[in-house]
Amino acid sequence: MSQHNVVRIVRPVAQETHADTRFRVLSPRHVLWLSWPLAACLVYFALGLPYLRFSYTYRETDVGPHYSRCTYWAPWGRHERRPSGGQCPLIGFHRS
Repeated sequence: MSQHNVVRIVRPVAQETHADTRFRVLSPRHVLWLSWPLAACLVYFALGLPYLRFSYTYRETDVGPHYSRCTYWAPWGRHERRPSGGQCPLIGFHRS
């Protein structure tokens, strides 16, 4: 063997033996991962499921359009409603 390709270890490298492997319940990483599902559940229980408006009927008035029927769509079904104030938001919430 040639002396040019041999690697000599000058000093041994100390292995890291102290590692914190405990499961921390309230670590920032866990709190961030749990906050999104918790927020989604709170929105669901407070407002219902979100629906996207895709069709509507209205009549023009002096102050602007007055909506008489709004049809909302979501992957889990359609929902139709007659707005009481003449307003149809783009995203509506409906409780099942």
